[in-house]
Amino acid sequence: PPLSPSGEPQGLNYQEMLRELMIASGFSECINYSFLSDAYLAGFGSIDNLIYLVNPISADMNALRPNIFPSLVRSLEYNWNQGERSVKLFEISSVFQKKDDLRLEPIHIAFGLIGDFTPLSWAAADKYDNFYYLKGICNNIFAKLGLSARYLAAGLNFLHPGKSAEVFLDNDRVGFIGALHLNIAEQLDIRSDIYIAELDLSGLVSAEKRKLRYSRFSRFPSVYKDISLVVDKHLQAETLRALILATSPLIQNAALFDIYSGEVVDPQKEKSLTYRIFFSSLDKTLTDEEINPLLYEVESRAAAEFNARLR
Repeated sequence: PPLSPSGEPQGLNYQEMLRELMIASGFSECINYSFLSDAYLAGFGSIDNLIYLVNPISADMNALRPNIFPSLVRSLEYNWNQGERSVKLFEISSVFQKKDDLRLEPIHIAFGLIGDFTPLSWAAADKYDNFYYLKGICNNIFAKLGLSARYLAAGLNFLHPGKSAEVFLDNDRVGFIGALHLNIAEQLDIRSDIYIAELDLSGLVSAEKRKLRYSRFSRFPSVYKDISLVVDKHLQAETLRALILATSPLIQNAALFDIYSGEVVDPQKEKSLTYRIFFSSLDKTLTDEEINPLLYEVESRAAAEFNARLR
């Protein structure tokens, strides 16, 4: 009987789409070995669940990498040592992870950069913040797939504690973004910050397949109000934003645009977060009489949940 095509492997079209997006963003693709030494991988975290090779070709390649980014860091370091001062690299590949008795091979995408990307000119713009630059690349990926991500403070030992975040789709962790920890950079003798991100492409594909939802959009203009809430300094801004969004279906969005401490806000214990809340209705343009009770509800819920107060 004639053979019928088996179809495109799952996720391959996503890989090609992401590859084109990264190249259009100025990144160069690199292809590294899937083998690294356990000694090198130990610098990036626990090696308890590594998958070892029975007969490695060398001692420097005795384990399968559970993530791409250690290889990417090595590639960025190599380019830096060769005199390149503005390097942006990405890689799409399988990784090898052990979970109980299972051996998993999810597809990941990792990308990173090192150096200064501000043009060398007396009239150049201000220096870019590389963390937010990489976050913008992440958001472009999610937008391409029709997804929306949340970024929460990361507690990963290989990332800078003040310049890192874990990436979530709904409640599923799909990756991370941040600056390489200074201790690791020092061990590698790198004198410029390395920023890296890694996303589980398998998780993105699964999320994209379940994302299709259709809803009406409003023909009426949205209205916004600002609210400043004083909270514990350790409370994550995204956590408070999630509470605001869950308060009413009339709240379309909430954007954090100011963080303040000083005078009436004790910087040792508190911080003030100011959000611009956008309200929208399918039926009409909302009035202050309809919006103000919702602001009061936001304030009340924040006070009950996080002991917040209005500034």
